[in-house]
Amino acid sequence: MEAVVKLRFQLQSMWLDEPRSYAHHIGGKRIFQDEVHALQLLGPLHGTPTLYDHGVLRQTDRHDYPGGIINAIAMSKIPGKPATEYGDLNGTEGPYLKSKVTQILEDIRLLGWEMDDGSPDNIIYDRPTRTVYEFAAPRVFNIALTPL
Repeated sequence: MEAVVKLRFQLQSMWLDEPRSYAHHIGGKRIFQDEVHALQLLGPLHGTPTLYDHGVLRQTDRHDYPGGIINAIAMSKIPGKPATEYGDLNGTEGPYLKSKVTQILEDIRLLGWEMDDGSPDNIIYDRPTRTVYEFAAPRVFNIALTPL
């Protein structure tokens, strides 16, 4: 079993110079909580990563930003690469990908949620196994879910 560990480092709020930076600090906490919540909700679905564990660690004097925090998420590694990186999809792969993504999104909808990040880079395709994943990601995993 392969895993991915995502770490997001945040400064202690007193180190931030301006209110806009503090808003970003608060936003980072919300994004982390949203990611964990999404992974928990979508865990039973095929085609989404599995959450193994998560936690918030306080940075000590031996870290770069004492008093800051480290948000950590451990999740399953998704094989493949973004479908947009395959420039040579054949006549059956395109419709196959579309049907699989539609199925994943419908499963999410049936849970009472909707995706609000429709980037095509979020479709991960493992060509050797013909497995399709919805890996909503601004650069790792950030499914922003909203109740219907």
